[in-house]
Amino acid sequence: MVVLRSASVRLPALLALTTLPPVLEAVLATRFGLRSAVGLAPQASAPTPFAIFHDLRWVSVYHDSWPRFAAELIATVVARGVWIAAVVLVAWPSEAARRPAVGRALLTGVTGTAALTVFLLPWAALSVALSATSLSWLFVADVGVVFVLVLVVQRAGLVPDWWRGLPPPAAALWAVVSFLVLTVASVLLSAAPGPLPIVLAAGAGAVNGWLWRRLLAAVLAARIRLVRVPVAPLVAVGLLLGIAPAGFLSRAAVQEAEQPPPPLAAGPGGRPPQALIFVGGYDSVGDGTPTGGTPQTADSIPFEMFSYAGLDPSGRPLPYRARQTQQSLEVSARLLDAQVAELHTRTGKPVALLAESEGTLVARTYLATRPHPAVVAVILLSPVPNAAAATFPPSGAGHGWGLAAGAQLRAILAVARWSSGLPISTDEPLIHSLLGNPQRYRDQMFCPVPGVRMMAFVTLSDALADRPGNPLGVPFVLVVAVHGDDFDRSRVQRELVAFLHGERPRTTGAWLYRLLRAAAVAWQAPPLRLSLIPPGPAGYETPRCHG
Repeated sequence: MVVLRSASVRLPALLALTTLPPVLEAVLATRFGLRSAVGLAPQASAPTPFAIFHDLRWVSVYHDSWPRFAAELIATVVARGVWIAAVVLVAWPSEAARRPAVGRALLTGVTGTAALTVFLLPWAALSVALSATSLSWLFVADVGVVFVLVLVVQRAGLVPDWWRGLPPPAAALWAVVSFLVLTVASVLLSAAPGPLPIVLAAGAGAVNGWLWRRLLAAVLAARIRLVRVPVAPLVAVGLLLGIAPAGFLSRAAVQEAEQPPPPLAAGPGGRPPQALIFVGGYDSVGDGTPTGGTPQTADSIPFEMFSYAGLDPSGRPLPYRARQTQQSLEVSARLLDAQVAELHTRTGKPVALLAESEGTLVARTYLATRPHPAVVAVILLSPVPNAAAATFPPSGAGHGWGLAAGAQLRAILAVARWSSGLPISTDEPLIHSLLGNPQRYRDQMFCPVPGVRMMAFVTLSDALADRPGNPLGVPFVLVVAVHGDDFDRSRVQRELVAFLHGERPRTTGAWLYRLLRAAAVAWQAPPLRLSLIPPGPAGYETPRCHG
């Protein structure tokens, strides 16, 4: 094509190809109420494999049947492959070897996109699990794997033999630069007010054009080593096989969850005026003693462990096992309601809830579906910040949003279950109750509840599972820790006890939390529009936040 030989034509064509997709996505995200996903827009024209991973996350969320999933996947592979071929043709360096023919470029673009779709699709499904459950360790696992893949497949769609040999260092470097640029762009777009994200999306698209030229030049100039070794397929398969040993990490996490909570040290003011219930997290256990096995000292504050098994005839918590934490949130909320009423009657005191991890979802469900006059304070420890952003139907369903993603997640968990021996599943009643009523949980964790004093202790890792737009409506303390590793810290306990004594808490670290979640949204799945999901079971009105 003669027109491609003119730099004055090729540069505007490249900018058009890399600028229009992010602008269009930013416009649509704003128009259809998906403002929290606007940070994804720059990836619509990013270098490979980022643009393909971007496409697969949208497809993984927005399909509701197998035929629709197949049609969307095929259309995405073809459209993205053609787009990559067009970018390669107009961005081809003038000093490089002869530009490929259009037909050859199209074949390379489409086949490279198809291969990357196979490599990346399981990890797009894992990003759906992150959006559904809001568990930060899923973010770390998913982004870590994708980042490793990025380093070895950045030539896909650009040259025919991209899958052979070690990745060129210069190309890998530009892939890392692209990752950083896309993360920063997500922060800027997520924080921008009004229509400004659309303008910033155009700027990000222009930067993508520059990145494409640098990456293509690095790939074409590189001397490939170990050209007979299929490095990219081997790495992709190795990462999938890595799911099996990951099951052993699940067992270690369960062993940690089974440990009783540490004693709560009393401050200078002594014991607070409330009776306390500690609501443990997923896979926790209780031995039926009031403190769940926590060693009490003379200067510690007594608390009663919430039992996921309920109360005995005398009103005392029954022992429970880890499996019982997998019951539906509605069942757990009903049991918490009974335990709150019994403790309030027995002690004559108002009740404060100390809820950790899954326990924060139980507490939220209780506050949203039960009258709670006896509860005067709730403390959220390592809360699950913003669950139910994406969904997938139960096993055996023939339709439902995220159907194929759910099937892939079941396969992944089957391998992890085999290697760990743990009964982990996407079809637990807990998961169904969470995803069956997203209106109750999305953007609700930090909402204030009338008549109840609340505060939250949130870890740095929790920010990676949240999304922009989730209002921080309660006093908020950011803790430099990982999820679930905050309650035994002396600073947290001091501020917690002061709060129970009536001291007004001071929000700290909110700016850093907002920054981290705005950066993380670039690598999450987009949220499913609530208008597409039928309302869940009726209950008391869910508290609403107004940011």
